Amino acid sequence: MNEINFDVYNENCPSRKLLEMISDKWTILIIAKLSQRTYRFGELKRETGGISQKVLTQTLRALEKNGFILRQQYPVLPLRVEYSLTPLGTSLSTIFISITAWAEQHIEEIIQAQQSYQL
Repeated sequence: MNEINFDVYNENCPSRKLLEMISDKWTILIIAKLSQRTYRFGELKRETGGISQKVLTQTLRALEKNGFILRQQYPVLPLRVEYSLTPLGTSLSTIFISITAWAEQHIEEIIQAQQSYQL
């Protein structure tokens, strides 16, 4: 079997599109949140400050389509839908947890740099 060499620096490589999708702030926050436990849609919306219902829906669909999350729908009224990470999503979540922790740890330094920056 021929091995395919993917290269994110090649503009036509499918890994470039994947990198674009997973580097979105909402993707990072949702996957990091789902690493904690299974969530329902409303819980994710409440706990992810600033995300609209439309963007959350679009992000969850993209994550499901690409194999990062599992959407489980239960046949009850009112409709109950839960989201959890797949093994692929779990492997990505460790990176995102590190990134979000880094951002929180270094935000003061970044703010200071921004304030002292002069054109």
